Amino acid sequence: WNAGLIWSPSGRTSLQASYGKRFFGNNYALRANHVTRRSTWNLSYTENVTTINMLRPESRIFMISDGAGDVFIDPQTGLPILVAFLVPTLTNEVYISKGLQAFIGYKLKRNDFNFSLFKERRVFERSGELQRLQGANVSWALQLAPHSNLSINSGSQNIEYSLDNQADDFWHIGMTLGHDIQRDIKGAIDFRHAVRNSNRSINESTENRITARVTVTF
Repeated sequence: WNAGLIWSPSGRTSLQASYGKRFFGNNYALRANHVTRRSTWNLSYTENVTTINMLRPESRIFMISDGAGDVFIDPQTGLPILVAFLVPTLTNEVYISKGLQAFIGYKLKRNDFNFSLFKERRVFERSGELQRLQGANVSWALQLAPHSNLSINSGSQNIEYSLDNQADDFWHIGMTLGHDIQRDIKGAIDFRHAVRNSNRSINESTENRITARVTVTF
């Protein structure tokens, strides 16, 4: 069950709060909004249950054999030689998410600015893993001409994993140049640079990407 209330002290400000009980315990939610002529302010706290498919490394034991299928025997023990490997396995996981997010948006005649901060805690029901996420995003959009626009966005995120003591830092910056070719045809070019740093070097990566898009509306 779930119950809540909405309070609007003015036409520009509202506050929503709710409380309930789910299978995992008490459930809380809070959202505060304030709007001015040029800006939007938002603060929210939510608790949700999410089901995802994810790849997890699980240990598998294999016997070593030759091309004919004959198993190699350890001469000291007389037993088959066994080797353990970590195999990516697709699993269904249910996790409880508790997140806090703040957002500020500011709008001018030809410019839009957005900034957000977030912090999230995930507890996985099956594995017992605890994940902590926190980060920030910022974006700027500019109307270059009546039919052309430019947007730039950047963000960073840190994720900590409790099961294997892994910590990853993600950072990206992107730019999109869009143009209305005709009334029902739109084109865009996307540029993106992304970096992933980790305390495990095997997980580190760098991405540079350019994408051209054409959208036709019927």
